[in-house]
Amino acid sequence: MCKINGVKLTEMRKKAGMSQKTLAKQIGVAESTISNYETGRTDPTDVTLRKMSVIFKVDPKDLEIDEKVLLAKAIINGKRDLRNVKSKELTPMETQELFEKLRNYNEKFAEEEVEKAKTAYQNFFGKKYSVVQVAALNVPDWQRNTNITKATEIAEHYDENKYDPVKVYIYNGKFYIADGAHRAVSFIIAGKKFILVEILENVSEETALDTFLEQSLGRKKMTQNDMWRAAIEKGLPQYVELRNMAMKNNIQVLVDKEKIKNPVAVVSASWRLLQLSSKEGSVLERIFDLLGKLEWCGSEKANPYATCVLYAFDKLYALYKGHEVAMESILIRKCKGVVYYNANIAITRSSAKIFDELSEVVASEINK
Repeated sequence: MCKINGVKLTEMRKKAGMSQKTLAKQIGVAESTISNYETGRTDPTDVTLRKMSVIFKVDPKDLEIDEKVLLAKAIINGKRDLRNVKSKELTPMETQELFEKLRNYNEKFAEEEVEKAKTAYQNFFGKKYSVVQVAALNVPDWQRNTNITKATEIAEHYDENKYDPVKVYIYNGKFYIADGAHRAVSFIIAGKKFILVEILENVSEETALDTFLEQSLGRKKMTQNDMWRAAIEKGLPQYVELRNMAMKNNIQVLVDKEKIKNPVAVVSASWRLLQLSSKEGSVLERIFDLLGKLEWCGSEKANPYATCVLYAFDKLYALYKGHEVAMESILIRKCKGVVYYNANIAITRSSAKIFDELSEVVASEINK
């Protein structure tokens, strides 16, 4: 069962010059069923969806509602609707879209809330607090992903003594969340119109990033993707150097918002990758260069730039330190191409086994 996009179905049917009765006859359902599909009362089975996609000559997904749209609608309508949604996570940009949708894209309203808060606030221990409408909040694109399961749990068990007020800063005349996006979304889920916020005064976006990173370092559930976005925006050297290294070799870091056209590979922003990039001697850059020459990227079995592969090469470079050029030459001569990769490397995700395979190849040739 899929969630049908009734508006699109109606448009496609009319464009094809078909009545509901004609479409119903072609796919073997009642005319009233087509009406129910188009108004969103019921959804078709996967088989029926495929039949309609064949008739209209489109991909079945073109007739479905985007899961992210469903999720945003479910959040706004309340947590009871969330059980119908498969996707339970929003990116920062999708979370921002949620707040904009909540205020009907009325940006003047968001600006007016800031002006109201400037005259209606309380000072406690040198900090400024105000109650603002949830819909007036905004989410910077360096924020962490919003886990809806977590936000729902907060909504169901919210305790103002347990959770600090959401920290916001003013940017371009609007409130942006520096820390507490999950708490803010939990208020939407709970159907609450107003939220207590701490207004960070005279704070630039860079300072807000510092606040986010400081708050996040102590959180067990802070993901690598969350840290990557914030660290790149902040310009932390280790992250920026890794990003530049990847881009130089036409490699896309999965979570990076700057997308490379036709990358040779995609890597995840893991701690292990950061550790490799911080090693002396540009070992990771040399590994990237060698992998490009080995031409393993055509494989559909496994990612040749996976962490287990990178770690195997790191150990290989350490073993043959001082003989790197000879080692690289042997590997390019003996291990080049997708056929070799699929037969010998892609069959395991063990860094140790990959290292054993490659070191054996090098050892058999280097002393000849």
